[in-house]
Amino acid sequence: MSQSKIFSERIKTLQKALRAEKKELFFIKNSVDLYYLTGIHMSLGHLYVGQTKARLFVDGRYFESVQKTSPVPVASLTSENQVDFLKGGKRVGFDSGTLTFQETTDLRGLCRKAKVKTFADPHLLMKLRLIKDDGEIRLMKKSAEFAYKAYEWARRRLKTGMTELDLATDLKIYCLKNGAEGMSFEPIVAFGKNTALPHHHPGKNKLKVNDVVLFDLGVVLGGYCSDMTRVCFVGKPDPKISHLFEINKAAQRMALAKCRPGVRLKELDQAARRVMRSADLEEYFIHGLGHGIGLEVHEYPRINSTGPDRNLTLEAGMAITIEPGLYLPGKGGVRYEDTIVITPKGYTNLYPEDR
Repeated sequence: MSQSKIFSERIKTLQKALRAEKKELFFIKNSVDLYYLTGIHMSLGHLYVGQTKARLFVDGRYFESVQKTSPVPVASLTSENQVDFLKGGKRVGFDSGTLTFQETTDLRGLCRKAKVKTFADPHLLMKLRLIKDDGEIRLMKKSAEFAYKAYEWARRRLKTGMTELDLATDLKIYCLKNGAEGMSFEPIVAFGKNTALPHHHPGKNKLKVNDVVLFDLGVVLGGYCSDMTRVCFVGKPDPKISHLFEINKAAQRMALAKCRPGVRLKELDQAARRVMRSADLEEYFIHGLGHGIGLEVHEYPRINSTGPDRNLTLEAGMAITIEPGLYLPGKGGVRYEDTIVITPKGYTNLYPEDR
């Protein structure tokens, strides 16, 4: 399928959702959602999608180039043009989860002039992006393969006396020099007791013999994010940390065994926690089991047995991370993270298993 066809189909899918939910018109301004629906990177654009019509409003910086590639008609981004487009309508929806207060105020001002009401819907676009198509999955696989290659490169560079910050910086430079469009997030490199901090910022801590090392990294490739975490040992591992690693890996295997269509997200988290609980370690698991991933590194849904998405059921095409972790304060910790795509009968792991 051609690129233009892909984005035309996404617009049609949104229109179908609007008809099904009896919603007349929807306003999109978030740059990630704009790219998802049009294939165009822009810092400013207003897209209105209705049940049978759509219009993209852009300023002079984009107008000429966007006209050539947009899957919907294009107009100049002026208040007058938007008001004219809105006239005759009844209600315009917007994503209250992505629009700022000022952006919401501006939209409502336009709608008042057009005598149209507004309504908030924070779920419409994130539900649309939840199920990845074949093209998205191919791009995510390439992004994951790149990230894993970068991890292997960084792991081979481990040397006592080097600092976390030096290795994290070198890792980022390696990725950018070798074709990554960017990092999904600033890479985490932690040595020794710093591995007990899930979101540790690499510092001047030096690698010592018998340290545990944690890598958490991801890149943007083809517009899609990757995310992975691995732990390795330099020298002889501390028995306590080694035990944490074995229990944590067993917990991940139990969660992965649940990954198939029809299973509720909370069941994944609960499966991992049962393993930890049986080893009297559950109290050291201090974050959720995972999250959605795609154009953004953290997307809907969140995988947690007590979170708002806990009763969402897995469907084929969903891309999620499974990343249990155990952290002993002042001692060290472990986390093992894979990204998987749900298939009709189970799942595909985008990363190889480290032993």
